[in-house]
Amino acid sequence: MPLSHPPRRPPGTARRAAVVRLAVLLAALTTAAFTSAPGVSRPGAPAPFDVPVDAFRQAMGYAPTSAPGRPDVLLSPDAECSTPTGGTPFGFDDACREHDLAYDLLRYDRDRGAVVDPWDRWSADTRFGLRMVERCTEQVVVLAPCLATAAVYRAAVGVNSVRQLHGAPAEETGVQIAGSSLAMVALAALLLAPATAARAFRRMLRLAEVHLTPPPAWSGWSGAAGSLVRWADLGREGRRLLTRPPVADGALRVVVGLESARRLDDRVALALAEAERVSAFTRGTVCVATPTGSGWLNPAAVEALELATGGDVATITVPYAAAPSWLAALAHPGAHRRSSVALLAAVHARWERLPRESRPRLVVLGESLGANGMADALRRLPHVRADVAGGLLVGGVRSASWEPPGRVALVRHDDDPVVRLGLRTVHRLPGAGQAPEGHGHHYGAELGAAWREDLGVLARPAAGCPPGRPSQDGGPVGAPSEALTSGPHSANAGTSRQYPSVATSVNSVTCV
Repeated sequence: MPLSHPPRRPPGTARRAAVVRLAVLLAALTTAAFTSAPGVSRPGAPAPFDVPVDAFRQAMGYAPTSAPGRPDVLLSPDAECSTPTGGTPFGFDDACREHDLAYDLLRYDRDRGAVVDPWDRWSADTRFGLRMVERCTEQVVVLAPCLATAAVYRAAVGVNSVRQLHGAPAEETGVQIAGSSLAMVALAALLLAPATAARAFRRMLRLAEVHLTPPPAWSGWSGAAGSLVRWADLGREGRRLLTRPPVADGALRVVVGLESARRLDDRVALALAEAERVSAFTRGTVCVATPTGSGWLNPAAVEALELATGGDVATITVPYAAAPSWLAALAHPGAHRRSSVALLAAVHARWERLPRESRPRLVVLGESLGANGMADALRRLPHVRADVAGGLLVGGVRSASWEPPGRVALVRHDDDPVVRLGLRTVHRLPGAGQAPEGHGHHYGAELGAAWREDLGVLARPAAGCPPGRPSQDGGPVGAPSEALTSGPHSANAGTSRQYPSVATSVNSVTCV
């Protein structure tokens, strides 16, 4: 059954889901730790107050008392909740007094020179939340506001403990509290900044250039009439690639957007369903491509492959983010690897189900962070790598030290700081993508030569192949292509070749 458009979620679904996740997290934080903090007992267990009462009274000025009706729970008798009114409308007073006693025990340990275990303070805070939840369950009529208040109180003591590094509670001046609070806010902002910025980029790219005209139905491209992929879900980079005029008749472009499906597995399934719809696996070559972080797939690489194959090719790509590669790496670490592995494995599984004599040539493509993702997929899937007939990994991050993965060519400029990323090259990153074509991190027309050489190597019979015997990739056997018979490109396979400002490495194939 063909895959249909994913259903739209009703308004407010995401907000409700976020609330549910927050509630589950608060419940876990509140109930997960039943490890006893000093002076705080488990429900129903005897109070483990192992500190000499007289010594504690002399040091802290009071002796603990039992909670009314709960002889197993010890409290600080004169303490109160630290609220503007000194109490709560939900009767959390006993929970506050028990929490204060636990803190006083931590101070007592500190004052007598004992090491305060951070776990003890965390456990005391967690037990405080548990006691408040127990109190709320006794007030079913006002359960929701009671639990909300308990969550706020638990979060407040948790933040304060983090500020004090979960050590013994300390008296602080207003300046100290303000300073540590600002430091926490700055740290939280620093940690959340990449994800926040990535979401902003995603919203921007989702709506950018949505006015572009979809490709015609006869093209067989994603986003056209009859496509399983909505034009509005493709994002800016997908729409830009699909509105470029075709360079070779018959070439197919299967593109899925981040908004096309929420989960990676669903996006991959949608890409395969779209590939089936347009009969992508009947082409002579199928290219699995991983884009950059923004979802950009270099048109020069795609169109050069389409020209090199005479249009007998289908390119399938699924994005993993919608932000510049450096930001995608910070906000979604590992997403480029997971996406490459999932798509390559899925396409290969479909490829394997075809009759051996009718299988297309399987090639791969990746650029920048996408090259890293595809290289990792080839390393993680050795059985797939053995069936990959070739491809290009272009300008991968720190790719200057890579070995060619199988039959795949490495393409990199000598003056590209990304391929040698480090302390000595990081200052050259700004503007590397705006360098003239053929320099820096700007790859263009030279990719055509790289594809022709890669495909030419695959078409060349390996040494010792009997006449008429096909090469392992299933390509034609004949005279070497022009790219292999003249000029600096006639070196043996597996060696490093120099294009103008470009270095590539290609491995040869064997006979079958």
